[in-house]
Amino acid sequence: MSRFLINGSLGPATIPPLDDSALEAFLLRIGADRSRALEQSVRNEAAENRAGNALVNQINEVLQELNIAAPDPDEGDTSLAERLSDRTVAFLRSIRPNGNNQNLFDAFIREDNGVQETINDGDFQRLTEAVRTEIDQATSDSQLNLIRLQGLINRSNQATEYVTNVVQRFSGLQDRVTPNLRQ
Repeated sequence: MSRFLINGSLGPATIPPLDDSALEAFLLRIGADRSRALEQSVRNEAAENRAGNALVNQINEVLQELNIAAPDPDEGDTSLAERLSDRTVAFLRSIRPNGNNQNLFDAFIREDNGVQETINDGDFQRLTEAVRTEIDQATSDSQLNLIRLQGLINRSNQATEYVTNVVQRFSGLQDRVTPNLRQ
């Protein structure tokens, strides 16, 4: 007796004999179901990939804004917070590197009379390096997502090819049988 997956569990099953049309319908149904599931997975992975790319772009914009707003310690200019957009400050506050409790912004910006606004040159370099590390991590994650997406697309193409092959085989069988019936 054969064992088949039935209702999510492996157990004995009997499959009634199938004629050619029932077998074709069965195989097409399996192939179509698999193809639909893979296509949905491709759509989900593509959305995740787009989100990852958007994150990389956002972090690059933050780094660019940081570089433009860099303090000039030679001129005694150490204020930074006032030259950054609220969006950049919010983003820097959302990043907690290496599982730290303190976010990037608060870790490097010094408080002056209770207002966070100053940064020294060494801290600024460490801040930009931490942002570059976030870019590298986001880029790496995005590349891994792209590899998964390519694998899913390959599997989806194989499932579509399987359905096409089933249709061609049964069509060829019908083409061979039909002339014999006419004779």
